Amino acid sequence: MFTSLASIDLSYNSFATTISDLLCNLSSLVRLDLSGNMLSGPIPTSLGLLSRLEDLYLHLNQLTGYIPMSIGQLSKLKDLDLHNNLLVGVLSETHFAKLKNLYYLDLSWTSLALNISSQRIAPFHLQILFAKSCNIVTPRISTCHRWARWGSIVT
Repeated sequence: MFTSLASIDLSYNSFATTISDLLCNLSSLVRLDLSGNMLSGPIPTSLGLLSRLEDLYLHLNQLTGYIPMSIGQLSKLKDLDLHNNLLVGVLSETHFAKLKNLYYLDLSWTSLALNISSQRIAPFHLQILFAKSCNIVTPRISTCHRWARWGSIVT
């Protein structure tokens, strides 16, 4: 029905449900904004099938669980905002391996940890990284600065 839909903004509607796997049938989707609702449950693994997705805004919800590895398949993703959710787990380079266009990443006010190797240069050109309340596991803070090349880091 909506197979050519490029953008969905359902932000701040007080939806109290889970994220439907049906969204993943929208193969033309470039922008998905579900922020500011009361969405709960895990981030669906099937979101990784949205190969054209550039902007994913899921912040200010009650999402739980781990960030699926499939998010790392979104090679066109530029903005990823997950702040203020109940997400847990450790994010490593594997989560970011194919995110070569990632520019903006907000993981603040979650229970996530970033495990960043001091030897690894990020595959993307991250300009803005918000990681307040995240546990950053790295031998030195300069590693984070290499990940956010010439950008802003707020931890």
